[in-house]
Amino acid sequence: MSGLTVERYLAPAPPFTNNRRKKTAFHLALVRDLFKCARCGSRDELTMHHRKPQANGGKHIVDNLETLCVDCHKAEHHPEAA
Repeated sequence: MSGLTVERYLAPAPPFTNNRRKKTAFHLALVRDLFKCARCGSRDELTMHHRKPQANGGKHIVDNLETLCVDCHKAEHHPEAA
């Protein structure tokens, strides 16, 4: 299964790294979203969506993250294909 898994984002990381902050934010967003897609409720193939894209200055913070399944994430980025 590709995508987000709890084990993948809870793996230990060295302290004081951006990677650790990112993993912590991803984990907190997963907990907030109850480990399911915020749009359809699926628990399969979860990904993390940045509400404000990183290319536009979006950060890895909980308020900017949303747990989405692969299908909802594709629909978010490519609405014409949905």
